[in-house]
Amino acid sequence: MSYPYMESYNKRSDGKIDYEKVYHSDDMKQSDLHPWWQNKLLKWCDSFPALCYVHGITDVFLEDKAISETVLNKFPNVPHTSFYSAKICNSGYTVHDQIDFLLKHKTREPKKIIEIGGGNGSVSCTLSHMGYDVQCVETMIGADDFFMETNNHFFNTNTVNYRLINKPLHKSLDDLDWSGVDTVIMVESIEHILKEDFDQFYQTVLEKLNGLFVVNNIITMHPINIGSGHIPEEHCRKIDDDLYTQMEKDFSGTILRNGSHLVLNSVNIA
Repeated sequence: MSYPYMESYNKRSDGKIDYEKVYHSDDMKQSDLHPWWQNKLLKWCDSFPALCYVHGITDVFLEDKAISETVLNKFPNVPHTSFYSAKICNSGYTVHDQIDFLLKHKTREPKKIIEIGGGNGSVSCTLSHMGYDVQCVETMIGADDFFMETNNHFFNTNTVNYRLINKPLHKSLDDLDWSGVDTVIMVESIEHILKEDFDQFYQTVLEKLNGLFVVNNIITMHPINIGSGHIPEEHCRKIDDDLYTQMEKDFSGTILRNGSHLVLNSVNIA
């Protein structure tokens, strides 16, 4: 795998990160995530479970991280190992099959969603295609065009229903509309944001969110250590049990905690 933009990045001497210089859509299209995109699929191991949790479906993995019968009954062609691999399983399914599963099994329907770190746009485009109000913060250079390409590739439409904020998170705080937000999603993103650049947003979540806060990665990828990505600057914050335990204390309740998957509930009374 080659990430020319990230590989050419020179870390700042003050320990800060110029996120705009690190992440580029050309790198994303060379990454091991792209085969999923080419096959019009949400990743089985994190993106798809995140959407399950958003819809109140927690029966995705068992405690030993084996795939649940609920999922296997719908997707019998999915090899067990494909859930944990960054490689595509050529099972014949697409995002439309995944959406059908969500609609059949949902016990919750989100209304207004914020996604942090949208990557190639597959999560935000899928949610907006399902009719939800979606705001997405993504710092990647070229995100606008890539999201449009994803929308067209997945759903054969150029109509955009999401709102993309193409800035780093700490520069996006004034751009987010929190009225009515009942869901915040972070898939493979929290480890890419320095704590000091995340904290103000996190405090706003604690103050304003009425609903679910979903943090996901490949379920077995826990903990994540600083410098553990393909490029050292990629994973700039340690994500471990200590952090998850503190987050649980900050929220009203825990819906699910399994490996890297964390779903918290926040109830704020205005």
